[in-house]
Amino acid sequence: MPGFDTAETLERLAGDVSLYHSILRMFPEIVKDSMTVFHHALDVNDDAAVKAVLHSIRGMAGNVGATMLTNTASELEFALRAGNVDARRIAAFCASIAEAVEAVEHGLAKSRIDA
Repeated sequence: MPGFDTAETLERLAGDVSLYHSILRMFPEIVKDSMTVFHHALDVNDDAAVKAVLHSIRGMAGNVGATMLTNTASELEFALRAGNVDARRIAAFCASIAEAVEAVEHGLAKSRIDA
């Protein structure tokens, strides 16, 4: 999957492809729900909630090997701590979320077809 380090993730999971697929199946819905909370927190200027959701998404991204999303989330997290958040960074993060979710959904659909 583009933007994912599946080899490293499978190594951490002792090569358990079934477990990896199980984790991946949960990822899109959890991330979409988290993004709803993220956008609401942005709308109401709840910095603590923004940071908490962002940190959670970064962790989830790391767990599934979504390296590009992990990096983008880390950059936004750092910018938040520095008080240097702008629309461009938020847009890049949202685009990374969309790309990761699409990659997972496409990858899982392809694995069902190939099976």
